[in-house]
Amino acid sequence: MGSDLFRVRVISRRGPVLHARYKIVHPDVFAVEDTKNIALQTLTDSFWKCREGYLWDVPEPVRKKAETLADGHPRRALLERWLTMAHGQEVELTPEEYASLTLARTAEGSRYSSWGQSNGRYTATLPTDYRGFVAEAARAIASVSLADPRNHPRAAGGPDPEVTLVITVADGLVLHHLFTGLEWDSRVYDFEGYL
Repeated sequence: MGSDLFRVRVISRRGPVLHARYKIVHPDVFAVEDTKNIALQTLTDSFWKCREGYLWDVPEPVRKKAETLADGHPRRALLERWLTMAHGQEVELTPEEYASLTLARTAEGSRYSSWGQSNGRYTATLPTDYRGFVAEAARAIASVSLADPRNHPRAAGGPDPEVTLVITVADGLVLHHLFTGLEWDSRVYDFEGYL
């Protein structure tokens, strides 16, 4: 599947401003980018982790609070749309469509990035909408900057780099699910390289 690149922790959230501390945990990653699409991915990635309960190494009350906030999120539909753009949209397949894809054994020439079956249900995933997501980030994120760097970018032989991403959003309600002390593992990457 892949390795986590970062451990992210919410330092603070006040109004439309989020301070999220990124620790680089993968040896091949050298810096955190201060792009608007990374900022929006921070919001969608954290929402997905909270919604699914994919919060490892956090106390049970923190996980429960995160799940509750995600479930009752006032901007849930918007975050779900962004998440679909970032992760790709899942679509239902007929058994025949699934068999045809499986027989081909490759996504090359297919409009899907992946497909599978579970409990008699056949699904496929459409690819990430990089262009659309970057355009949404330009509208949703008012500003993003780096603060308080420690060994950032990565220095040879130094400790794992850390830096705070300071994100200001156009609509403060999209930050509803984020609270001080929330932590998650992340694999966000710069979508602009895929345009």
